Amino acid sequence: MLKIFKQYYPVRNIFFVIGEFLVICSSVLSANFILYGTGIFVGNWVLIFKIILIAWICQICLYYNDLYDLKITDNFSELSTRLLQALGASAIILAGIYAVFPGASIGLRVFIVCVAFDIVFIVSWRLGYTLILKYRIFDEKIALLGSGELSKNIFHEVLDRKDCGYVVSAVFLEGPKISDNVMRKYADNRKDLHIIDSGYHENLCEFSKSTGIRKIVVALEDKRGGKFPTKELLKCRVDGIDILEGTTFYEMLTGKLIVDHINPGWLIFSDGFRKSRTQRFCKRSIDLLLSFFMLIFLFPLILFIALLIKLDKKKPEHAFADIWKYFNRICSEEGVCPKDKIRFLIMEKLNMEITEGVACSFREIWQAFRARCSAKNEAFSDALQAIMKSYIDFKEPEDDSASPVFFSQERMGEKGKIYNILKFRSMIVNAERFSGPMWAGEDDRRITRIGNFIRKWRIDEIPQLWNVLKGEMSFVGPRPEREHFVRQLEQTIPYFRERLSVKPGITGWAQVCYGYGASEDDAKEKLNYDLFYIKNMSIAMDLMIVLRTIKIVIFGKGR
Repeated sequence: MLKIFKQYYPVRNIFFVIGEFLVICSSVLSANFILYGTGIFVGNWVLIFKIILIAWICQICLYYNDLYDLKITDNFSELSTRLLQALGASAIILAGIYAVFPGASIGLRVFIVCVAFDIVFIVSWRLGYTLILKYRIFDEKIALLGSGELSKNIFHEVLDRKDCGYVVSAVFLEGPKISDNVMRKYADNRKDLHIIDSGYHENLCEFSKSTGIRKIVVALEDKRGGKFPTKELLKCRVDGIDILEGTTFYEMLTGKLIVDHINPGWLIFSDGFRKSRTQRFCKRSIDLLLSFFMLIFLFPLILFIALLIKLDKKKPEHAFADIWKYFNRICSEEGVCPKDKIRFLIMEKLNMEITEGVACSFREIWQAFRARCSAKNEAFSDALQAIMKSYIDFKEPEDDSASPVFFSQERMGEKGKIYNILKFRSMIVNAERFSGPMWAGEDDRRITRIGNFIRKWRIDEIPQLWNVLKGEMSFVGPRPEREHFVRQLEQTIPYFRERLSVKPGITGWAQVCYGYGASEDDAKEKLNYDLFYIKNMSIAMDLMIVLRTIKIVIFGKGR
């Protein structure tokens, strides 16, 4: 296993990427050999540069078309489609380079033959690699000690990640019976998976050596007293078998922590969380330079988006429950019963049309109002909502002419400091007037038409460059949350406040790995990634996150 950007990758995966680079190079060499023979290679160092350029551009396009995500390219049709897209993008980029630097061109005939060889060679290379993954060739055998939630999580991650480089060969149960029975069910579909009962841990070392197990992952729920097989694990370690703590192994396997299974002691004694002065100085310097020059470079785009936002006049859509809640609040402030106020407003509405008057009982008023709605072919709930909305607007009038370009909102920054985040407005004005603070969801009715576009392409985040320039944010870091949600989530999610130990960022490890979240479960999962970033943050890791963010923006995967 190789450690790159604080994550471990199998040597096999690195070999696959380097091998594919050589495969692309060989396709260009083959095209030149067929068209011009061996004479073209003699002393032609410029040709080597041209070949490396083509291979480099092709591999970047393969990456940006998700061809290194084996979950996506698991079937031949998806692989073929994305491969053609990647080669097409490569052709366009190379054509642009050749137009600026004609000397870098390899010639049209060579390029056409090269593309044909690329398709054959890359597909063949990937089919061979798929067979290696399918038959678990070169996978390292591991054993899980434990049958609780952590052990199940590790088992599923290894099973889902075909290219992780590991295969679970044995599970040593710990009890209780419910957890043990779940692990036994996993063995029903895996003939090569050994399940060992909790009473047979004394043979742990002999069994591991006889089955070729190289690592034992300790994922016990209870590590106290006689339940922890100290002697057996010590014997395994002395005999050359690696012993890994469960949460540590999970971290290096997935690139995230798991807050439900880590304790303060693990965080205190684990590696990482280094924030040297040099690192802080370099990070701040990069933030200043990038934010300053990007604000200048993107100024025309900022003006164009501002104009579109001004022209977008989407009317707000409010849920009945939100309006009723807001109506109740106004009535409470006035010391009036909401039911009496509704009766008065309905009577006022009916009196505009009924000259003979109406009965004063609430039931008769209600029936008269329903009859009026039926006569006008109007939904009863819509009519009632309109009455409450009119009263709210009368008591607290809203400026309909206001259409601000920017949206400013308080967020919690480093060490809990409150600051105002700046974004392009992507929602209706006063989007939370009736509903109160709430997460934005998918197909949120409050989002404007231009808002959908700028959120998808992450353009709404551009004004945060000003926050970065002021030092309130960084380019990379955990996304800032509102104080309301921080107070709420830190009561239910362990270690949630630890994410405030660094500056919030425009993008982050959680954003590129998990994406958008709009619930408490999403917040917990994103915290797993945020803590991993805080624990392992570095300039190199920031660069990788920025490159992955560019990929997300290019393909419009934001929201």
